[in-house]
Amino acid sequence: MIDLCKISNLIFFLKKNGIILKKKFSQNFLIDKNILNKIIKTAEIDREDIVLEIGAGAGVLTKELALKAKKVIAIEKDKRFINHLKKINSNVLVLEKDFLKLSLDEILNKNEKVKVISNLPYNIFSLIISKLLKHYYFFSNLTLMMQYEVAKRILAKPSTKTYSSFTLFVNFYTDICSFFKISPNAFFPKPKVYSSLVHLKIRQNLPEIEKEQFHLFVKNAFQQRRKKLLNSLRKKIPIETLKKVFFKLNLDENIRAENLTLEEFIKLFNNLF
Repeated sequence: MIDLCKISNLIFFLKKNGIILKKKFSQNFLIDKNILNKIIKTAEIDREDIVLEIGAGAGVLTKELALKAKKVIAIEKDKRFINHLKKINSNVLVLEKDFLKLSLDEILNKNEKVKVISNLPYNIFSLIISKLLKHYYFFSNLTLMMQYEVAKRILAKPSTKTYSSFTLFVNFYTDICSFFKISPNAFFPKPKVYSSLVHLKIRQNLPEIEKEQFHLFVKNAFQQRRKKLLNSLRKKIPIETLKKVFFKLNLDENIRAENLTLEEFIKLFNNLF
């Protein structure tokens, strides 16, 4: 249900403050009340929760979160929205920051698991997700709105075109709990593409391996995805070693990186290093 009141209030607010939305910030604000409610329900927000909202913008979602959560940390780098955001509620902490330059260790506590909600800017979505997941120990779940094509990469299955090192990176840290598609009509101004909401829960027991080295290993394996995995890896690992490990794990020597599951990649990594 498109909330006409929200649209008129939003337009009035933008005109009153002389704000022209910037494409470089991917500023498309949610105006569909049903989707708004669905986001909050999906994120499982309650009165004991601390919520980190990345890219609060005009505060459409921030207002609803402030009514549901114990505390909202609203990150917004566009200074034109800051004063407005600070007036929303006393339980909203507004930080005029670029999330990618922000030190999470300075604002979050490992003993208080935070829930993340964000309408990810399409141009820097992978950088934001990477930063969040590398700091996984701060969070309990992530409810992220993103371009539909990006969501397809996260949800991709082995042996498909969209399956990639990014798929494996996200799945290493999280369980994908829900996903739904969102029409461009749910936003103002209307984007040219469909969006998706993806709800990710941080895994309780992550594999006990050197994470950075593992992610680099997977990324290198996918750099020439049409090549046989054996040939991609032999640049850094002796072919005799590779063949022995492939035989031990019952892996076909003709397989490509896109054919392996996350569990198979972990086993391969553990046996090679």
